[in-house]
Amino acid sequence: MSTLKLQPFSIVSALCVLLISANALGTDKIEIKRPRLQLEDILSSVTTKYPPYLAALIERDMAQGNLRSAMGAFDFQTFASVFRNPTGFYENTSIEAGFEQFTSLWGSTIFGGYRWTEGFLPDYYYKRRTDRGGTPYLGLKIPLLRDGSIDKRRAAIREADLNVALANPIIRRQHLDFTRASIASYLNWIQAGRRYEIANQMLQIANDRDEAIATRIEKGLSAKVLKTENRQIVLSRRIEAVKATRALEAASITLSLFLRDANDSPLRPEFDQTPEQWPGQGVLPEDALSLAWNHAMRNRPELKVYEIELQKLGIKDDFFRNQLLPEFDVSIAGGQSLGESLYKDTGEFELQLGIEFSVPLQRNEARGAIAANAAKIEQVGQKAAFAAEKIYAEIQDALSAVQAAKDNMELASENSELAVALREIESDRFRLGASDLLSLQIREQTALKAEQDWIKSQYDYYLSLVDVLIASAADFRQYKDSQRGVFEMVTQWDDQSM
Repeated sequence: MSTLKLQPFSIVSALCVLLISANALGTDKIEIKRPRLQLEDILSSVTTKYPPYLAALIERDMAQGNLRSAMGAFDFQTFASVFRNPTGFYENTSIEAGFEQFTSLWGSTIFGGYRWTEGFLPDYYYKRRTDRGGTPYLGLKIPLLRDGSIDKRRAAIREADLNVALANPIIRRQHLDFTRASIASYLNWIQAGRRYEIANQMLQIANDRDEAIATRIEKGLSAKVLKTENRQIVLSRRIEAVKATRALEAASITLSLFLRDANDSPLRPEFDQTPEQWPGQGVLPEDALSLAWNHAMRNRPELKVYEIELQKLGIKDDFFRNQLLPEFDVSIAGGQSLGESLYKDTGEFELQLGIEFSVPLQRNEARGAIAANAAKIEQVGQKAAFAAEKIYAEIQDALSAVQAAKDNMELASENSELAVALREIESDRFRLGASDLLSLQIREQTALKAEQDWIKSQYDYYLSLVDVLIASAADFRQYKDSQRGVFEMVTQWDDQSM
């Protein structure tokens, strides 16, 4: 009695079934071979094509745009104005055009321009009066105390520059999260493939036995009820095969979100692309804890974020402390009237020197800002210290999980071998009539459970290795250029820059 095994529902799988059926009718068999899907394919796809990661990379562009916006404080400013009194005793027209350039040299500002007046202006419009050729002028203003070493504009630029640097650990954290999710999905897909294979093997065993029992009944060697009992076993295993097929399909669909084709569209891997073996494993060194911890302290994105946040708060502290100082500005400007002199007090070169001084006596605004910023610095420092402790705990837990998973995998492997061996012995005894179907079914179910446990133990082991790498901030972006397997990265933690 032949049965049709359930395969993952896809166009390619359907074509394979049709081709196999055609071969049964006498046509030539056409075999479609697909390459085995390796972990490096997933990691490469995540780094180059995974939409959430590509979206995360835009964070850097946004920070660059904000920095350029902050640099607008240094833009060369120009202006022009026209004033006219068309009626009245003092009919006149005044035109002025000029520029202003803020510099990073102690907050100084260079300014200049050209002023021209037509008509007659009274003495109290002294600044607007010019001779017939107008008056060009040039000046410089320097803040000696407040806004000298730092001011709001320069502080904003320094913070925007740090935000550009801040984008890197933010992107790095997301890449680690995406990498962990993609590897977990890949391992789960392998696990689902192994379970699918075992479920169908057990179904095939029951089907083969069903035919053998039918032959024995015809010869009068077995009771007819035996066929009914085995039929129930076949049906229950078909149910398990359907569940395994669905689990494989679900794992394949989830993995397709990370695996992309040439058009960057999700690519669903097929069952025949599952690797024949699990990824190669690395051996943890005896000092794995200290190595992983030192590497994490240099490279964990969270610590980089807190470091940059403290730098930004330091800039704010410098600015607020500077605002405690009085405003004490000096300026110098010179102008030369040109052309025919229209006024007795114009025509000579004029040099102007100025001093401006002001200060709020209480200075509550600056003092309050300093106090609030100091509290923020202490808060971030506490968070950074706890983050370091949490990272250490994560590494300890991940290494503990690796050892436990390794021990469990070794035990599960031995248990699976023994269970399969007992199943084969019981099967031989059943064929010889020395055992019954119930005893054989118990052995088969025990072996099936043992094999499933062994598969799960391998999944848990490799996933725990991933957690060690993630906790220590291993740079998976460099994996495609590495000569060692991804899980061999646990054997050494290189100093990888973010």
